[in-house]
Amino acid sequence: MGSKAKRHRSVIAKNTWHQWAEKIIIFGDEMDLNINMVTLSDLKGKWNYTDAQHRQLKGMKWLHENRTNLTKTYDDTWVNVPATIHFLSQYDSRLLTAFGYIWDKLFEKDEAFHSGGAGIILSYPAFSKVSDSLYTDKCPFMDWNDVTIANCLYRTGVFKVHKMKISMST
Repeated sequence: MGSKAKRHRSVIAKNTWHQWAEKIIIFGDEMDLNINMVTLSDLKGKWNYTDAQHRQLKGMKWLHENRTNLTKTYDDTWVNVPATIHFLSQYDSRLLTAFGYIWDKLFEKDEAFHSGGAGIILSYPAFSKVSDSLYTDKCPFMDWNDVTIANCLYRTGVFKVHKMKISMST
């Protein structure tokens, strides 16, 4: 997720950890192919915080329909790609699994949820299940993209794994 206003964040990521990834697509409010930022017609020019909550969700749906392999993060997240690949190689990618830093409760509910700011890694089967369900009665938009994803993980039966290394402070 990126934006024209915070382009510098995407440039930093492109010049550092993006070099280890095969293909990066940043969903933003404007098109900027120099940093692999694309926009979808219903996101173009929508720059505010509320609109930004839909970039990852609608981007996930678009990716599911148009791509098979992906990496998804915020524009202010740094990823150690070699370590992440090594970590993921230890798990069966065919399982419905989501990895991330889990907060204790989803606001008033007793539902644990992954921090979107720290990043959420979904196996492809989990990604498919969640992407297919976004913006439906099963997985409605819930004000924030990470809360929406957390609710959808719960409702689609995806197993959540807490990883301390996937956090906003490490």
